[in-house]
Amino acid sequence: MANTPPDFAPHEFRKSSFSGENGNNCVKVAQRDGWAAILDSKAGPNGPRLFFTDEEFDDLKAGLSASSKDPSS
Repeated sequence: MANTPPDFAPHEFRKSSFSGENGNNCVKVAQRDGWAAILDSKAGPNGPRLFFTDEEFDDLKAGLSASSKDPSS
């Protein structure tokens, strides 16, 4: 894995399963070369992105999944 994330092209992003049904305001995710990037579709295809290593991204997904199942959250 490179020390810096790849330059993800807009077509590499897919709608996250954590996004709602509304197609206009989605969180989009791309993964490649040991990296993941998150993009808010409201910002447009070249908007700001959050970058994570695959391991960090797996931890993020696990935390989101656990919090969505916790009735106290």
